[in-house]
Amino acid sequence: MLKVAQVRISSCDLDNPQTSALSEAVNRLSFSPWHATDDHRPVGNVMRARQAAYEASSALRGHSPEPTGLPLTGP
Repeated sequence: MLKVAQVRISSCDLDNPQTSALSEAVNRLSFSPWHATDDHRPVGNVMRARQAAYEASSALRGHSPEPTGLPLTGP
């Protein structure tokens, strides 16, 4: 076995208002495979059809658009 990485996740106070606000902001986000660089964007007719479905689904659920940068801030 070869160890290639070690992940450390620090603890956080889940009752902290700032943590709650950030969690709510993340939960309002939507996912889109098209939020990528040009080299990694989906291609083809099926993927173009899926793009319309992703956008319609996100709009129906009232999700926020994907962020274009960091840091993500709460509401």
